Amino acid sequence: MTTSTTGTSGNKEQVPYLHSTKKNYEDWKTGFDSTLSKHTDSLLTVVQDYKIAKGVLMKIRMQYKQLDEEWNITSSNEHLKEFNTKAWYIMMPTIQDTTMRKTLERKYGDKHDCHGAYEELAEHWNTTTASTTNDLIKKDNDRKLHIDAGAKSGSAEHMEDFVETLLEFNAELEDTDYKMPQTVLTNHFMNVLSKHDPAYVRAYKGAKAGDKDWNKNFDVNWQLIKKDLKDFDTVADANAKKERSDILS
Repeated sequence: MTTSTTGTSGNKEQVPYLHSTKKNYEDWKTGFDSTLSKHTDSLLTVVQDYKIAKGVLMKIRMQYKQLDEEWNITSSNEHLKEFNTKAWYIMMPTIQDTTMRKTLERKYGDKHDCHGAYEELAEHWNTTTASTTNDLIKKDNDRKLHIDAGAKSGSAEHMEDFVETLLEFNAELEDTDYKMPQTVLTNHFMNVLSKHDPAYVRAYKGAKAGDKDWNKNFDVNWQLIKKDLKDFDTVADANAKKERSDILS
């Protein structure tokens, strides 16, 4: 049995989650919590405690009783998953930081686990606030290992994986002395890419020779380079298909 319910799916005062500062997280959380608390299924209880709110549970069990259907652990879990999924689809449009959105989709998207995603965001900012010097040094060391390991290849996919993880580390070090400035981020990812495609990096830097501040905007450089890498991959795929076709013909 599945209950037919409707509820609040939007909030005009909802602040988008930008993964930038704890203030942004707190403002986002205030709006998101408000939306879920007003939902007819009391989704805030599901997301925070991963259980069905008592009032909602009573209504569902009453429906089961009226229909002479058995209520058991299986039916309870089915409704819990259903509510968690509803919350997921309310949450995801509010996550506007591309890196964090992809992280949450990768970890929790298959099961639409809003509870897990919600807890991850909370843990990130609570950890950031309570970070000790040793915690920060460890994160910094882990980032260094990631940079030293580099990308698996110079493809758009592998470079994007490298950059996303690098940005995750930087976000975790937000508001600390360990956060990398834009210039350092740009230099690191250009250095990693140069190990796979030195000719492209030389050409890209050469085109920027007249702009002494070209590497100060990481986002702009990354978006331009990512587009080029995707174009290169498309051409490479087309050439590979043609070669296979020529061999078979």
